[in-house]
Amino acid sequence: MSIAKKLGLLPSKRSMELFGDEPPLVRLGVRITFYCNLACTYCSADSTLLRRREVPRGQIIDTPLFKSALEQARDLGAVVLEITGGEPFLYKDLLEVLKYADDLGYITLLATNGTLINEESARVLAKLDGLNNLQITLDGSTPQVHSYTRGPTFRRVIKTLELLKRYEVPVIINTVVNKMNIHDIENIATLSKKLGAKLYKVSLIACAGRGEAARRDIGITLEDTINLAKRVHALFLEFRGEMMVGLTGPPYLMSEDMRCELREVSMCNVLIHAGLDFKGRIGPCTYYLGPGKCYELGNLKAQRLEDIWYSERFKDFRRNFIKEYKSIEQIPPCSACICREECYGVCPAEAFQRAGRWAMPPDLCQELYSRREYRWIVTKGLF
Repeated sequence: MSIAKKLGLLPSKRSMELFGDEPPLVRLGVRITFYCNLACTYCSADSTLLRRREVPRGQIIDTPLFKSALEQARDLGAVVLEITGGEPFLYKDLLEVLKYADDLGYITLLATNGTLINEESARVLAKLDGLNNLQITLDGSTPQVHSYTRGPTFRRVIKTLELLKRYEVPVIINTVVNKMNIHDIENIATLSKKLGAKLYKVSLIACAGRGEAARRDIGITLEDTINLAKRVHALFLEFRGEMMVGLTGPPYLMSEDMRCELREVSMCNVLIHAGLDFKGRIGPCTYYLGPGKCYELGNLKAQRLEDIWYSERFKDFRRNFIKEYKSIEQIPPCSACICREECYGVCPAEAFQRAGRWAMPPDLCQELYSRREYRWIVTKGLF
């Protein structure tokens, strides 16, 4: 069952605006640490490479704080838990906290690089009723292609995916497209199906963290992006009924059917989210808490989550966000976009990190709209 259906909510912009400046808290994001055992070229979190056996004290979340946050968020109505890093499996109490969240009734989303999962971990993950998906990135169908952006980890990741398939853990396989692997997308999709993925997701490089430089160095061209969307749609049709296939990008690059299926596994709306990091800081989501700029709305080490969520600072954020979005909605490319009713523009946290703004049109939308021969894609949709 989809997250949206479980919650009885529509994951649309308009539905969330109806709540005003005191919406329900639906989703809690937790960044366990900024440290990671890998140093991927395009990491949007700009994770710090761990060069020792353990993460330094104070740079990984405290377990009592984590559990308290889960309890307080649940009391406010939160039902979705998203765990990111760095690398979550560097956290020694991760499995304990996942079980705790499961007992509280959370629907859990977990993003990992897949290199630190062992048999014990897979066994625990398989027993979590609320684990909606575990996302692992695979950037190539061969070690040579994958290693270009993610180092020599291909065989470890494949071994993990085979293990998770054996234990029937729900997995999303993600590919971040770049110049070195754009030719390999169909092969990765076929491999993903073989490895038991519930969704194969193709992502463009996010313009945050190390992604900003990576997009300049290894990002794909506008023409390649349009062609990629067509290829992903062909894969969506090929694997329909066996494995979902999706594209992370502006909605007009996907068919309506594809967008509907993606809502089955994801619901992202900054107005109903709160983000917590390992320092106890609370923001609209974890990406507002670094790398780079930090928009802290409170700290769970000194305040109750309820007081932060209903504070004037949080209300001001919501008002300002809606106001700024409505301002960009009045001018092209957003005013002309066929998907303006379901899109907030660029990821709001990316807008904040890049420009200190609450809302802005994605670069891709602006580039397409500025090119007369491609403007129709924005105004009518590619499919």
